Amino acid sequence: MAKVEIYTTMMCPYCARALSLLKRKGADYTEVDV
Repeated sequence: MAKVEIYTTMMCPYCARALSLLKRKGADYTEVDV
């Protein structure tokens, strides 16, 4: 599986949803807080 890099902010509901999906799928990702 490809390495995923996700850019997030603390108050972003879309970011939280995307992170939840990645965790459920067991994806290998790096989170970058902007």
